[in-house]
Amino acid sequence: MGTITKRWLVDGVPTAPTSIVFEDSTGTFGVKRVDTDEVVVAAGTALTEVSTGVYNYTFTTVGGVEYSYVVKVVYAGDTFYYPGTITFAASTDKDNLLYIRTQVAKLSGRYDLVLDGFVDNGLNFFINTAQSWLDENVKADFTYARQLVPLTEGLSYFLLNRPISVQYVYHYDSEGVRRIVAGTSIDRALYNYTGNESTGIPAFWAYDTPALAPAQSSLSDLSPYTDTSTIQTATPYLNKAIRLFPSSDGSGTIQVYGRFYSPELVEDTDKSPWTVNSPATLIYATISELEGALATESASNAWFQRVMRSIDGINQRHTEAVTANYPVLEG
Repeated sequence: MGTITKRWLVDGVPTAPTSIVFEDSTGTFGVKRVDTDEVVVAAGTALTEVSTGVYNYTFTTVGGVEYSYVVKVVYAGDTFYYPGTITFAASTDKDNLLYIRTQVAKLSGRYDLVLDGFVDNGLNFFINTAQSWLDENVKADFTYARQLVPLTEGLSYFLLNRPISVQYVYHYDSEGVRRIVAGTSIDRALYNYTGNESTGIPAFWAYDTPALAPAQSSLSDLSPYTDTSTIQTATPYLNKAIRLFPSSDGSGTIQVYGRFYSPELVEDTDKSPWTVNSPATLIYATISELEGALATESASNAWFQRVMRSIDGINQRHTEAVTANYPVLEG
């Protein structure tokens, strides 16, 4: 990504113009590559106001490529054109999506899945697929996370943020005192809590399913039989939520500790636990996914062996970290 910034001053004072856009005098382009004449920002695209008299625009760039641009400013009935060129340096980060995609393309030879400058042309799909597989199958210190939920009075459930598994649920009161919220089954909790109890500090939690079956068309059909406030209609296929028993009296915060899926990698600068902590593992897993999609079993297996060796190293480090956290007491 690259950013072009333009300042507009009147007598040395930052001033808001009538309009400020990318556009040359012929209305042909806003920003284009010098080497290919490809227009990357259309004529008439407005710059974003950062503060009075300061404007910028961010767009996808290729490192080392020169871009030509023209900023058109209209002020006090007059029109001004400000041409320029700019070259953005190639990213040197080795912990983001662009680095992963670049290395996968180079090692696998799948240059058909990237464009000039290693811009995505389908490779991101395999990277995210591989990352999800790693999330599901590898338990390491960096694969655990926390979800914090501020409690409000009457809160009885909340959605989990792309969970894989929950290990602990804690309640923190306003003074920071922690209490364990015990896990139970939804059936047992509903049997012990009829729904008529007064609110309080949640003592138990259970998984619940906040989704309607695809054929279920109306919440009114369910209202005599279930608490419809726990049903999600805006995002109907989210399938994991936590129910609290009893409902919260509004004090404190719930902390969920467990394993969650990594965020989807979309932008070149996006990072995840895998890109930061073990990029090589994600690279190997992505190439294994690629080879598997091509039905080249022998190559896929070879790369998968690299994945497993890398995971063995992660597991060893995780075991050592756990051992260090739980020393053996003698005597």
